[in-house]
Formats: sequence, C-alpha cells, structure tokens
Amino acid sequence: MHQFINHLNSFLFGRYSHQKNNKYGPIPGPYFVLVYVEQGSCTVQYDGKEKDIEAGFCGAFASSESFTFWHNKHNKNTIISCEGYFGQMGLKSFKAITGIGQIMPISKELISLLNIGVSLNLNKNSNVRLIANSEKARLNMGIALDKGSDFLSKEYRNAIGYACMRSHSYELRKDDEHALYPNFLLVAKDFVDGNFNDENLKVSNLAKIATVSEQHLINSFYRYIGMTPSRYIWSKRAKYARKLLMETNLSQQEIAYNSGYKSTPHFCRQIKIHFGKTPNEIRNI
Repeated sequence: MHQFINHLNSFLFGRYSHQKNNKYGPIPGPYFVLVYVEQGSCTVQYDGKEKDIEAGFCGAFASSESFTFWHNKHNKNTIISCEGYFGQMGLKSFKAITGIGQIMPISKELISLLNIGVSLNLNKNSNVRLIANSEKARLNMGIALDKGSDFLSKEYRNAIGYACMRSHSYELRKDDEHALYPNFLLVAKDFVDGNFNDENLKVSNLAKIATVSEQHLINSFYRYIGMTPSRYIWSKRAKYARKLLMETNLSQQEIAYNSGYKSTPHFCRQIKIHFGKTPNEIRNI
C-alpha cells in the first residue's frame, strides 16, 4: 500500500467550493488527484497539459511538477477530490490502475465512495496541499500531520482511496470499447473534421449521422476526446481561422465565412476566447 502513496500523509479527501475565476495552486508534485465536478466546471492544469471537466464528470491526473485548478466558466463551482503525494512506486502504479487524463461520466458507485471520504471528515489533513516544493519540507509537514492522526483513521482513508482509484479504473476498462474509439465516435469525429466550417453543423445533426442519442455522443466525446462535440467543433474552427490569419491575406470577414462563423463579430469573440488574442494581434505576431 505504501508503495503507491506517501506513507506519511496517505490519501486525502475534500469538497471544495470556488467562485468564477478562482485559481487554486500550484500544488507541487509529484502529486495525484481524482477529481469529480459536482457543480459548475473545473480546468485542471498539470505539467504543461490542460483538461476541462464539466459537472457530472470526473478524471484522474498525475503530475511530476505541479497542479493548478482553475474555475473560469461558472459563477459557482464545487469539486470533490481524492488526492495525495506519491510514494516510491507511485507514478508507475497510478498509470497502471487509473488511465491518466481520461475524463468520463462519474458512476454512482464512485460518487458514494468519494462522499464516504468527505462525510467521515477524512479531509482533516487537506492542508497537505500547502506543502512546499521540496522533499525536506514535504517530509517535515508529513511528520507533523501524522503525529495528530489516528492509525485507524489513516487505514480507513487508504482503503477508501484505493477503492476510488480502482472504481475509476474499472469504469474506464469494463468494456473493450474503452481501449479504442467506438465506430460511431469515429464517424462523428471524421464528419466534424471534414465539415467544421459548415456554420449549420449542430450536435443534434451529428448524433443522427452517428446513429446514437445526443447525450450518448456528448458523453463519448468527453470520455475519449476530453471535450464536448460543440467544443471540438469550436476548436477546429478556431485553429483553422488562426492558420488563415497567419498564412493568408484574407480579410477577417472572409476568414470568418471560410471557417464556419456566422458573423465577423462572432468570429472575433471566439478567437479572443480561444487564444487570448484578437485576430489583429494574431495576424501581427
């Protein structure tokens, strides 16, 4: 058990509420977290990567450097987490049992396990997040926390933590289809890749093409691709528009039309949202 986690701190559980634009972090690594978004949304930034999680979804992440949690879309956001520092075999074991970075709809069983951790007040040591980014500081803080911890409480915490990790792993791998994109998702993704510049492209039409329900398509995009079909379409349009801005002399109106935007103002807003720069700023880079 202690090979996976830092035996001085064990698994930690917590429910955290944040307002829009709040950031928490960076939390120094090596660190792991299983996060479930109960309300709103959460962007997880770790080791140069970024994943968006919406309400009702969860994901498991590992970082050798640092974590940051960012809430930039909704006014009220609540997440439940199972987290901690790695032990001697931590990162290798974590990769084997969880599926790092994959986002999926959370199961009732996993919600129950996470709520057990929270309801039993097993997050009392959650200030471990404040440990400084050095081994000596982590060990010193761990020893201080451990002195006030009951052995049985730590064993409960570890048991529930491992159960959460294995539940998440099971949900990812319970069907062979989880290993590869299912055919209907490939059909939908390929259609978007070839038709994203159609301004009338809608998720409802995409679901009909893939012959699945709209909600199933949304869940599957989230599970395998890490974003909703709508966000995937917006991302394809924005990247294509940026390419045209940087490599052609087309006007903004022409680029908006060729990329699938309904109007030039809409195009400008979306480019600013995606890249943090206006079309003029991108063109002048």
